[in-house]
Amino acid sequence: MSSARLRAAGPAVALGGAVALALSGCGVHCHEIGYTNELRVTVRGDDVEIIADIGLCAEDICAYPSQAAAPPTGRSYWVTHSVSNLWIYDFGDHHPDAVHLTLLDSAGRTLEEQDHEIDWVLTDEPNGAGCGWRAVPYDLTVAL
Repeated sequence: MSSARLRAAGPAVALGGAVALALSGCGVHCHEIGYTNELRVTVRGDDVEIIADIGLCAEDICAYPSQAAAPPTGRSYWVTHSVSNLWIYDFGDHHPDAVHLTLLDSAGRTLEEQDHEIDWVLTDEPNGAGCGWRAVPYDLTVAL
């Protein structure tokens, strides 16, 4: 190929390379702005004092009381705060459509299981387009 042809083909080759890079996902850059989506669960009812813990699973991912308690592989959610009748779950950048709750007594026995739809209000993508949505914390009250 002559040098004149190479010079003429240069812009087309550069454009093709840029398109390939963008389509491969390598050109997408996510920022590292820290945020977390929270679900706050409150229990109401006559026997709330017997609830010692609430297990939570969503989309085959479950919550654990600490990083040490979580399985060594796979994704986990965290219980970041739990006091009498209030559990706060950290979903990271996830915002699952539904959760499965298991209400437990102090001996770890299942008292009740419930499924709840979550209607998140998504606010923005703080780390860039395609890098995860931030949501307003969601308050869920469950009845026992």
